[in-house]
Amino acid sequence: MLIKQIQSLATLKKRIFAYILDFLIILPYCILLYFINLLLDFPLTSFFSHSAIFAQLVGFACITLPVSIYFFICDYKLNGTLGKKRVHIQIVDINHRKLGAYQVFVRTFFKFLPWEISHFVIWRFQLPTILPNWFLDLVLSLVYVMIIGNLILVLKTKQKQTIHDILAHTQVVEIEQH
Repeated sequence: MLIKQIQSLATLKKRIFAYILDFLIILPYCILLYFINLLLDFPLTSFFSHSAIFAQLVGFACITLPVSIYFFICDYKLNGTLGKKRVHIQIVDINHRKLGAYQVFVRTFFKFLPWEISHFVIWRFQLPTILPNWFLDLVLSLVYVMIIGNLILVLKTKQKQTIHDILAHTQVVEIEQH
């Protein structure tokens, strides 16, 4: 299905604003997790104090996975997250057609990969690990390269695609307001 109401490629400003709005929507979930932890007198911190691998898995299950599911469901089933809808942008494939599930999965996976890699490094700085600090510094530097690379790509390329857009064959476009 061809998307007909496309006006232009989305600006970095609109993309960032949509992302901020989405995280304001996700924030109550994080606050809820915090209060559940307090009310049940079940400190999640105990999960994060023994093993970097276990801490990584718990953090992924509690935060990264639910956030990724929000983005996947909204972008695939609703043609955009609530933040994207508010600023009138939408993700389409490079032929301006509706996205397939695989494209949304690839885009979401690579969108949150830098976030998860940074969690990987942070836990290994906090808890005992066999990995040397120079290696962790190198991996964390890679995260910065990916983030800065995304910004440069959106600002300087004709199609205004991030790394995750390129890998998923997608674009973020502005759509007509109804």
